[in-house]
Order: sequence, then structure tokens, then C-alpha cells
Amino acid sequence: IQPVVPFKMPWEKVPLLVTRTTLPYVTTPELGEDVGRKDGFGDLVAQGYLIPNLKTKGVMVGAGYNLTIPTAGDNDYVGSGKWSIGPGAVYFNMQTPSWQWGLLSYSSFSFASANSDRSYVSNISNQPILTKHFSKGWYAALPDVPQTYDFRTDDWTLAIGPRVGRVMKFGKQPVNLFGQVTYNPLDNDDQVAAEWSFKVNLTLLFPK
Repeated sequence: IQPVVPFKMPWEKVPLLVTRTTLPYVTTPELGEDVGRKDGFGDLVAQGYLIPNLKTKGVMVGAGYNLTIPTAGDNDYVGSGKWSIGPGAVYFNMQTPSWQWGLLSYSSFSFASANSDRSYVSNISNQPILTKHFSKGWYAALPDVPQTYDFRTDDWTLAIGPRVGRVMKFGKQPVNLFGQVTYNPLDNDDQVAAEWSFKVNLTLLFPK
């Protein structure tokens, strides 16, 4: 569940705050006879970016925060067990016809524990943005998954692969429907990360 909601701000030079709140429901693979499968809501991640009013058309920049709330509680398999916060920034360029490109970057550092037995959180995530638009609402893009570096373990988790989608209408409701597959070529002993991931996404759009 990931609503993206803009809010008007009372400042002429910074007229917009764009928020993105993510609450995942996680189901793990079989983790052995002593553990089995684990499932439940993961940690809630709340992001917000202040967007200034630029004179350059077709360019958007923003700066803000990345806050993690340990809503997974004591479920060690679907959440971090830590309160975390860090800065974030976004750059988005729409000056080239039919192309959009940019970068979303944010970090996360734990400052309090919901579960003291868990390791501290210290990481940075970089999500390259590149989208090519075609006719009838079709597009191809990089995946909406960041490349994450863990300062604690000195490891990267990568997400390499394509995303294909279409912006269209279900009746009168505009939607963004896409599918993607990602591959992580790195095998890190210090953390658990999927080698292959698949995602199907349906976003309801409410344009003005």
C-alpha cells in the first residue's frame, strides 16, 4: 500500500510538499522446520519532499525526510525493529520529449528501538529514474526499486531489470498498471536479500 499525495504549502517559493507513505504486507519463503513461513505487516515508511518553484521548465527538485516506524513490532522477519530517520532528495527532468529521467536518494539511520535485539539500521538507497513513453499510454522504465548500500555490513543490494507499464482508464478512473522483474547479482552472507523479484502494480491516479 503506497499512496503518493501532494499538499499545497503557504509559501510562494516552496509551494508543494509531496508525500509517499508505504505499508507493506510481507510473506517470507519457508525458513526451515524451526521457523516455517512468516507473514505480517512490515515497517511503515513515510517520506516527504518539499518542491521549490523553479524558473527552469520541465525540471523538479525536492528535499525532505525518510522516516521508518516499526509497525512490524516483534516480528523480526518482516520488519527492522527500529525507529529510523534520514534525509532524502529527488531530481526529475522532463525536458526531453517522451523521456523522463532523474534520481531519488534517501537514507535511514536508527535512533530508537522497538526490539533491542535487532541490529542498528544505517543505509542509503539510490533509485535511478528513466522512463521512455510510447503511444497509447505505454512506457518502458527502470524498476521502481532502489539500489541500497548498508553501511553496517558494507554490502550492496541491487535491483536490475525492466519495468513495462501503461497509463489508461478503467471506466472513468485513470490508472497506472505495470509489471517488472529484478535481479540481484550479489550474494551477501551478512544479510538476506532476494535473488529474483517480481512485481505487479496498480496505481489509481487522481490528476487535477
